[in-house]
Amino acid sequence: MSKKELSDQQKTMHKLMFIATIKLMSDQSTYLQAELGQRLKHDFNVMVKMADRLAADIEGKLDKSSCEELQAIVDELNNEMAKWRKQINDLE
Repeated sequence: MSKKELSDQQKTMHKLMFIATIKLMSDQSTYLQAELGQRLKHDFNVMVKMADRLAADIEGKLDKSSCEELQAIVDELNNEMAKWRKQINDLE
């Protein structure tokens, strides 16, 4: 069975989802930093900075429409994370 070739639009959406995941990790990173020891906190901060740089580089190559779509995806992911966090907090 051969894989179906993705259209350019599908490839763009895959790319946007990947970048959105990187941006989500960066946006949500503060929730984990307080739990880390000094060395891990340093490593984690380096990873977040590298992820930010990678996302910014890729985002800089996107057209305006794709940038807007990316931001909408990131906003939705952050909103879902906030909902999940609230659900967890409401369990107690």
